[in-house]
Amino acid sequence: MTDRHLDLGELTTVDGAALTADVRAAMEPAPGAPESHAAAIAVYERRLRAFLPVDEQGLAVNRLVDWLRAHPEVTRVGEVADAVGLGERALHRLTTDRLGLSPKWLVQRRRLHDAVLALKAGTPSLADLAAELGYTDQAHFTRDFRTVTGTTPGAYLADQPRAGA
Repeated sequence: MTDRHLDLGELTTVDGAALTADVRAAMEPAPGAPESHAAAIAVYERRLRAFLPVDEQGLAVNRLVDWLRAHPEVTRVGEVADAVGLGERALHRLTTDRLGLSPKWLVQRRRLHDAVLALKAGTPSLADLAAELGYTDQAHFTRDFRTVTGTTPGAYLADQPRAGA
């Protein structure tokens, strides 16, 4: 499923059609409001609770993702492996077995998520943002961004609504 779209209604394990209806109902009052997003997340959490308890590998993946979220300065898989007390190969096996994703993919997506937040907040310069995110240069950042989003950071920024517009 990595980097592909799957309609939520197509899921069978969690009754995707019912889940879709519940998420839409949660978001309907105000789709852009943080309260609506929190309500939609709560819908998912209630539905996923049926898959508990989480086993030790699942808990390790949860800790890994939490750690990555708390350490935006991390740019290398070796740093992640050291932080979670695993070798790089063991970390790779864990994430690919449990998530179907490589540790590099997780780090890259977290960095690009941070990039989107910075772009939306009005970052002063793409070169500064690239450096802040740990990219060697703006071109490398732009390539990664385009690969994942299908657009360049500049084009993405140009498509964002302007304050007062």
